Order: sequence, then C-alpha cells, then structure tokens
Amino acid sequence: MGGIVRFSYLYKYVYDNVPGIDVIEVKIGVDKDNLTMADVQLEQFAIPVTTSESLMVTENA
Repeated sequence: MGGIVRFSYLYKYVYDNVPGIDVIEVKIGVDKDNLTMADVQLEQFAIPVTTSESLMVTENA
C-alpha cells in the first residue's frame, strides 16, 4: 500500500512466464487512456490490481 509499481519489473515477469515472446513494450498507469513507460506511485492506501481484461497483446508478424 502506498508503494511504487516498477514498470521495468514487469518485463522479467512477462519474459519468464509467456512463451514465444521476442519483444515487448510495457506501459502502465492508473488511467487506461494515459499509459506510460514509467513507474506508478500509489496513493497511501492503494494497492495495484489488474485483470486479464485490462491487458492488451498486439502481434506483429
């Protein structure tokens, strides 16, 4: 609660847990219309939560 979500930590998680990934770009934020490649400072009593519906995967062939 009240910590920092480090976006760069998500790269390791994705590469370690999603087979077939060659290149990724991670963007996070508290507003889906304002995602960035930067850490997110949480409010004092907030915790980070996500769902599979909030993830987007784009395949470039």
